[in-house]
Amino acid sequence: MGRVEKIIITGLAFVLVFSTSFSQESVFAQTKGPRTEDLTIKFYPNIDEAYRALKNGSIDIIGYELTSDLYEDAINDPNIVLAPVGDRGMYEFDINNNYTCADYPDIESPTYRLEMRQAIAYLTPKDRIVSEFCNGFASRIDQPIAYVQRGWRNQSYWYEDGTYPYEYDSLAAATVLDAGGFLQGNTTNPNYDPLFPGSSEYIRIYPPDHPQKPEQDLDPLKLLVRTDDIRRLQAGQLLDENLKKLGIPTDLPSWNPFWPPPVDEGRYHIYTGGWSVGRFPWFSLFGLYHSSNYGLGQSNYVTGVDQNGDPNYPKLDELLGAAGFLDNHTEAVSAIKNALGYFTEQCITVPLFSARSYWAWSTSLLGIVNSDGVGPVNDYTLMNAYKVDGSPIRIGLKTPPIAMNKIYSSWFYDYQCLERMDLYGGMDVPPYDASVVQTGYILNWNTNTYVDPDDSIEKTIITETYQDDAWFVAPVTGNQLEQVNATHIYASTWYEYQLDDSWNNDAVIDIKTLRVSDPYTLEMYWKERNFWHIYSNPVSVKSFNWWSKGNLSQTVSESLMVDAISGFVSCTEPVFYVLNAESGGTPLVLGADYDIYMDPDGPHNADVRVINPAYLGTNMNVTYLATNDALGYTPGNLPWQDAFEGAGMYYATDFIPGSGGYLVLKRNSFYPTETPVIGEINFLKKSNGCYNVDIFDVVMAVSAYGSQGISVPDANWFPGVDLAYPGGQIDIFDIVTIIGKYGQEFDCDP
Repeated sequence: MGRVEKIIITGLAFVLVFSTSFSQESVFAQTKGPRTEDLTIKFYPNIDEAYRALKNGSIDIIGYELTSDLYEDAINDPNIVLAPVGDRGMYEFDINNNYTCADYPDIESPTYRLEMRQAIAYLTPKDRIVSEFCNGFASRIDQPIAYVQRGWRNQSYWYEDGTYPYEYDSLAAATVLDAGGFLQGNTTNPNYDPLFPGSSEYIRIYPPDHPQKPEQDLDPLKLLVRTDDIRRLQAGQLLDENLKKLGIPTDLPSWNPFWPPPVDEGRYHIYTGGWSVGRFPWFSLFGLYHSSNYGLGQSNYVTGVDQNGDPNYPKLDELLGAAGFLDNHTEAVSAIKNALGYFTEQCITVPLFSARSYWAWSTSLLGIVNSDGVGPVNDYTLMNAYKVDGSPIRIGLKTPPIAMNKIYSSWFYDYQCLERMDLYGGMDVPPYDASVVQTGYILNWNTNTYVDPDDSIEKTIITETYQDDAWFVAPVTGNQLEQVNATHIYASTWYEYQLDDSWNNDAVIDIKTLRVSDPYTLEMYWKERNFWHIYSNPVSVKSFNWWSKGNLSQTVSESLMVDAISGFVSCTEPVFYVLNAESGGTPLVLGADYDIYMDPDGPHNADVRVINPAYLGTNMNVTYLATNDALGYTPGNLPWQDAFEGAGMYYATDFIPGSGGYLVLKRNSFYPTETPVIGEINFLKKSNGCYNVDIFDVVMAVSAYGSQGISVPDANWFPGVDLAYPGGQIDIFDIVTIIGKYGQEFDCDP
């Protein structure tokens, strides 16, 4: 009998014994929204003050990563639990693949050739960089995606799968250089090291078929190494040493840039780059490596062009393009994996690592969901977490919110508060696999195409169906207000569309038109064909009651002539919702006779457009809601009691801004998501549309059995299994808790 089976049987035997003593049903009484009734978010001036508050028991969890010195203190505190969190970023050796380097005009660059790029990869000891230069606060990557995106990786080219083709090997680097014609010449190499495998006694030369400098000594490779990041500085210096030992001269200037002009101008061969990426790899891959984004001042400064000015990697363009223009998630993931495989074969860059940090919380806090790329402070945690005594959960932020404006706020600290009160997105991201999407507030979605009658081009249409049991609630009282429906999402999208400086404007600006086909179904017509638009509309859903507050909107009535050709009516104000319209005394129907459309030639981004030919060229009387002044610390500088209305899992009952202030929240009993069963671990919905405590949860729990997050966390420490007192360790009480709920389902799709 295996270890897993033994523990499962042991756990089942203990269920009845411990079920009477494990009496916490008062904590688990409600069925909708968070398990814990009350949440307080406290604002501190810096991470040190927030950490001090955790140590003295004033808060239960810090909403940010620890510095290295605080980590060293935390591993010696028996009341603090730690867990690693990988960020959504990547650091790499960016290689200039262009035919020439701007500092050597009209000369074919050594890094234009695959063999030189392969040698750079072979000379990069990634494991040493992670362990020594990052002190373990990093996760290695072998493809240009963040480590937390590893579910998208091409498994034929990844170290954890034992398949990365350019593992550190200086002798292999020398071999591939020789094969590519970068042979040793006659000039003595001052950096020759006989103890270093593959080291060259002589400076290497350009290949015999080099068009400008055949068999001449290599010119120095330009290494731009950032000195403002010790990890990248040390990695770049080590690569510099290794290149020199192999007979490749280098130029390593002392330089401390933020955004380096030499990179922007193509005046480099190797740069120690770093990028923050989003949840879905396609956006960053297309932006960083598709040839349409290559050029001075653009996001792609890597792939380059050949001697004729043509893109170096038309196949990569094809693969990335295919990943954007497919019509379902499975095919899109497959296309991305193909692109990543080709990218790795060509050594276009040498990915190094994603940063990893440590977050901290009290041993009294149970049910933490330490989400990949996000950390322990997330919606899953706040739905699931609790303390045995049922007292409020207290989060400490290291910085007060810069603003509490759901239209314009962009800072992490802002959204740590705003996301608690608002309904965003709708498709849930499982906490441990970002390559999966599952139902949430959005019950169903599909991607299709339509032929745009304006230009006869096939484009993307996305249809979303929403739950019918979400409600806006009032701050302070929690009173039930409007029921959320597709019209709210329609209007919220156009509102942020019309404000071109709003935080989410980039996510919605490619919409052609929207159509409410029934109260809980919205059709989104996009101005191009792209599968990934399905994830591009994360607006905060707002109510009509909210828009009526202060100066957030204005009601405008106008009599306008309908353009006889285009159908646009040229509203004088930026319209986001039409209240009523008529022509010649005949009421016009939204979606049948007219709609709001993208209007790139109009005074605003979108305008009312008649789509029924019978009314082209006629006079139209229209009353509509137009955007107004939403700027301010809160939208329109409204009192927080008006500004904080939302449909999120909590509502605000008190708020004091600034350092020393706080946001006090209470569970929204009208929130559509059911409270989790205490025993769910992976938070993956099953094929029947339900969460279910199943064998996968048990196996995850058993794999973490005996581990702890107090002191230096164990390698198999998994906070999501820490569901029962005492906190900070996985013991029999946690296993019993999970097995005791085995087979239970919750939050099933209707």
